[in-house]
Amino acid sequence: MLHHYRKGPLILTILFLSTIVGKGALWLQTHGWDHHGWLGGVSVASLVGGFLYVHDRYLWRLPGFNLLVDVPVVRGKYEGTVVYEYNGEQHTKRVVAEIRQRASHLGVCCRFSAEEERPQEETLSRSVHADLLDRDGHGRWQLCMLYQNEGERITGSTGAHDGFAALDLDPATGILKGHYFNGRKSMGIMELVPSTNK
Repeated sequence: MLHHYRKGPLILTILFLSTIVGKGALWLQTHGWDHHGWLGGVSVASLVGGFLYVHDRYLWRLPGFNLLVDVPVVRGKYEGTVVYEYNGEQHTKRVVAEIRQRASHLGVCCRFSAEEERPQEETLSRSVHADLLDRDGHGRWQLCMLYQNEGERITGSTGAHDGFAALDLDPATGILKGHYFNGRKSMGIMELVPSTNK
């Protein structure tokens, strides 16, 4: 869960929260409220666990709180294209993607539409596992995902399959672009542009 967290700031935050609880327990004891030690033990674990839970889901993108994590924000809606080769022929599909992101987790859902002459053909892919990787340790981020596609249900033109995609993040534009391949022996280039229709 904590692999995107910066270890030093995280340890300092835990020590800070522990100190607050310890000082609070001491203050309560000196003012006549005997907590029998539970405030110093259970509450430190509860406070740290509760903080990490809230931080992981909500706070990690906010100024100041984002210093605890080392991962870019890619959450949101994207639109783009997939240019791929299948059975020796090149094809293009439109794609609308939604990336859900927490500090420790990433989920990607992509909806693919066929060419204009077959607009009813649509497939849906969901990530089984997705993560952001710093390729060289200097901020060259890449979104890697293992996904499952449920297949095209109306015409049956595309069967269910698994695949893998590796998309490089352009920090200036937010565009994700890279390659993919799947169990249908299809491969191609995918480009996802942050959508203006949030």
